[in-house]
Amino acid sequence: MTHLSTSAIFALALLCASVSGCKKFPELELSEEQFDSKLPYPELVPLSVLLEESKATITDDVETDLTTRRDDLLTTPDGATVEETKDPLLERLDALHERREAEADEGSIFDDELRKRLEGGITPPTVPE
Repeated sequence: MTHLSTSAIFALALLCASVSGCKKFPELELSEEQFDSKLPYPELVPLSVLLEESKATITDDVETDLTTRRDDLLTTPDGATVEETKDPLLERLDALHERREAEADEGSIFDDELRKRLEGGITPPTVPE
């Protein structure tokens, strides 16, 4: 094979790979039967008009829904006023936190043997020959 044929094969493979990844063209909103060629083109609109943010409009239904939702949220008790439930998992976590704080208050949580091991650092493993 020559250099030209190798590059041609590479270009063909690249073309096939890129074509296989193409998306299907989206369907048009109107079919050909529904399209009327006698209709005029729509008027062009300035870009600034399209980029303007629309003004929020709240209907009476939306306002009443939001008001009732706000009132419901205001009447919902918060965590400070709700009586705590007896969850065994939460009780266990609380007990472990208290134990940890008590050990930290007593002093070091490392015993002498563990402290010596930590101060010794890590010795890298040696490769056997």
